[in-house]
Amino acid sequence: MGKIGVLLATGAAVSGAVVGFAGPAAASDYNRTVNICNYSNERVQVAKISDQAGGMVSEGWYSYENGECSTLTGRFMRIKSADGSTWTFSGTYTTQFCVASKAFTIYSPNSESACDTYGGTMATFSSVPAGSGTHKINLRP
Repeated sequence: MGKIGVLLATGAAVSGAVVGFAGPAAASDYNRTVNICNYSNERVQVAKISDQAGGMVSEGWYSYENGECSTLTGRFMRIKSADGSTWTFSGTYTTQFCVASKAFTIYSPNSESACDTYGGTMATFSSVPAGSGTHKINLRP
């Protein structure tokens, strides 16, 4: 059974099948920039939900080796380790979106029927804290 960590925010190429429809990508006021640093002593993977011109898009998995830092932009994120541990953002809410076991891009990821069509599963994502600037997240065991 994995542990659940809480992230305290202070202010990898992905490819795969595509499901649903969306127009050209455009930045959204709801998307947030997050600098993720992995100090968990194990590899972690991140999936993100971003708002684009045609709607929400789910993308993953972005891998972070122990000691690695990188920046992602999104509205919601799912952060997990190989042992099943997950992290959530402190003081935010969670909701369900579609993910796949391998690299993916899914349009309309909050649609269970789109998820079924792709062969994905619904998983819990945490909203990225609101605010301007880049949030810094340090993942720890």
